[in-house]
Amino acid sequence: MNPKIYLIEYGTCKIQKKFNFEIRNPFNPDQIIHTKTYWLTLCVVGPGTLVGEETLLSKNRHAKYEYRAIVITILSDS
Repeated sequence: MNPKIYLIEYGTCKIQKKFNFEIRNPFNPDQIIHTKTYWLTLCVVGPGTLVGEETLLSKNRHAKYEYRAIVITILSDS
């Protein structure tokens, strides 16, 4: 895998971290009834920021992403 690096020239992006919330059976705590994923915004970045692709490889060689960047606004000089 070759991770990519991006430079934000115009606009802004939100950097978010993934949290998984597990709902467990109250009578059998080892049993997970439901898993819900939430994304928490850590910061907003703008022009001049380098954003890199975060790829963490688990033991079974599957890509695992814990963070993401979302484009909020795109501005241009035109």
